Amino acid sequence: MIKSLLYILLFCSVTAVMALLGIFISSIIVEHSLYSLLGINKVEVVVYVVAVMGFIWALLLFYIFTRNGYSSFSLGTLYGRRFWLCIVLSIFIFLSLNILAFWCHHLAMPFSNEHLLKIEIYRAHPLMTLVTLLLLYTVAQLVFMGGVLRELSMSISRRWVAQLIVALLLSLLNLFEGGAGGVIIFLFAVCEGLIESWLWFATRSIWPSVIGAVFSEYIIWMFLGNIPTSMLALAAVILLPVSLYGMKMLLGRSQTIQSPVAGRHLLQS
Repeated sequence: MIKSLLYILLFCSVTAVMALLGIFISSIIVEHSLYSLLGINKVEVVVYVVAVMGFIWALLLFYIFTRNGYSSFSLGTLYGRRFWLCIVLSIFIFLSLNILAFWCHHLAMPFSNEHLLKIEIYRAHPLMTLVTLLLLYTVAQLVFMGGVLRELSMSISRRWVAQLIVALLLSLLNLFEGGAGGVIIFLFAVCEGLIESWLWFATRSIWPSVIGAVFSEYIIWMFLGNIPTSMLALAAVILLPVSLYGMKMLLGRSQTIQSPVAGRHLLQS
C-alpha cells in the first residue's frame, strides 16, 4: 500500500515539475518575443513547448519506473499468434467502448466549439497526435497498472477493490469537463480502467491496453469526428460483448491470478 502511494506521489511530482518548467519556458519565449526569431506564433510556441516537455516527461517516467523495477514493458504471458489476437480484440473492445462513450456524451450534452476545434487540430497533425496518445497511454499503464495496481494487489485481499481504485484514479480527470457529459465520460472511463486492469492481471503486460486504447482513440479522432452515428453506436453495442467474450476465451481463466497473495511471485515477475 505504501509503495502504491509513493508511486502516485512520484508520478504527480514529476508531472508538476515538468508542467511548471514548461510554463516558465513558454512565458520567457513569449515575453521576450523570441518566437518571432523562430518564425512561429504564440499558439505554436505553446504547442511545441508542450510537445517537447511531454516527451521529456514520458522518457523520465519510463526511466524511473523501469530502471528501479517499479514496473516493466514485459510482454508477460503474450507471445506469437496469441499476442496479435489479443491486440486485435483489445482494439475492438476499446473502440466499441469509446464510440458508446462519445455517442452518449453527445446525446446528453453536444460537444462545444472548443472541443470541435481540438478535433481539427488533431487531424491537422496526425503523426503528433499518434505519438502523443502513445506516450500518454504508455505512461498511464506503466505507472498505474504495472506499478500501482501490482502493489495494491499484494496488500488488498480482494482484487476487484484494487482494480476499482486504480480505475477511479485514471478516470478522475474526466470530471473536470463538467456537466452531464463529464459524468458520462467518467463512468465509461471507469469501465475502461476496469477492463485494462483485468487485461493486466490476465497477461501481466501493459501492451494490450496501450495499443488497444491508443488506436481506438486515434481512429475516433481522425475518422469519426468524435460524434458517432446511431448505427455506429448500435454496431458498438454488438461488438463490445462479442470482443470481451473472445478475449476471455483467448486468455483463459488459467492465465488470471486468482489470489494476490498466492500470485505474489507472478506479479513481481
